[in-house]
Amino acid sequence: MNKRVGILSFLAAFSTVVLASTASAQAPEFTRLQRVEYRGSACPAGTATIDIVDGKTAFLVTYDVFQAQVGPGIPLTESSKFCNLLLDVEYPKGWTFTVANIAYRGNATLQRGVSARFRARYNFPGERSISDDVTLRGPMLADFELDNPLRMFSWAPCTGRATLIATGTAQLLSRNPDSTGLVTTEQTDGKFKTKLNLRWRRCSGR
Repeated sequence: MNKRVGILSFLAAFSTVVLASTASAQAPEFTRLQRVEYRGSACPAGTATIDIVDGKTAFLVTYDVFQAQVGPGIPLTESSKFCNLLLDVEYPKGWTFTVANIAYRGNATLQRGVSARFRARYNFPGERSISDDVTLRGPMLADFELDNPLRMFSWAPCTGRATLIATGTAQLLSRNPDSTGLVTTEQTDGKFKTKLNLRWRRCSGR
């Protein structure tokens, strides 16, 4: 499936559709987060939140502070930022879910020769790890939305409880040592967002 880039300043209406494009229309009557842990350079303590949205068909991670940058005089450690999430999810027995699509929203200032790669990896304990990435390429200066439909899936157990481990990484790469690049929070609301769109189904249908 194609990865699509939506520039919010021009395609705001389209972006709203893309964010929910792969979320399942069917979901169980309840989904709860029993425990949430955040670790990583992109989500210092107290700077990230997660909510269940879109009728229980997505997890929305909102970062209050997010900045990865590259360029002359900038330490290499600033070019890559990550956040590791651990979510204990409760849902009705007989249901299962997978992460089918990941969307990113933020702001990018990328000179020519600079690219920003967003890599996502998730798994359930004992199941295979699923990963994929999507890339923005300079030159650009805009709020952005990246939509990354995953090509492989791992499904939660049918027991009504699952631990979802998800890691998101933003990495800036430059082919020109004099060029600069910055990925940070949106100009519109001052946030950086990652949305994990879920696909639900009953276990009998597997």
